[in-house]
Amino acid sequence: MALGNGGPEAIGLEKVAEILSGVTGRRVTYVDIPLDEARRTMTREGLPDWLADDLRKLYEIFSAGRGAKVSPCVEDITGRAPRDFERFLHDYAETFIGELVHH
Repeated sequence: MALGNGGPEAIGLEKVAEILSGVTGRRVTYVDIPLDEARRTMTREGLPDWLADDLRKLYEIFSAGRGAKVSPCVEDITGRAPRDFERFLHDYAETFIGELVHH
């Protein structure tokens, strides 16, 4: 599953886990959960049916590779080249990862 974005490349969730592992120094893995199981878990944990259904559809779109488009929007809007995911994590590690980075 590759995710598109306003960055310089579409990356898969396996790559996201690999990059998170490198930045945090902790092992992060991506587990591909079947969509129906994910939906059941979401509703069991209290998500409304409509939201679980919509998220399942979104994951289905990404799983089919239809979300892997890279957009030039960041550069178009800011006039600067976008940073890649790893650079973004390093730049905002304190905000998103907190204590994991410091251990």
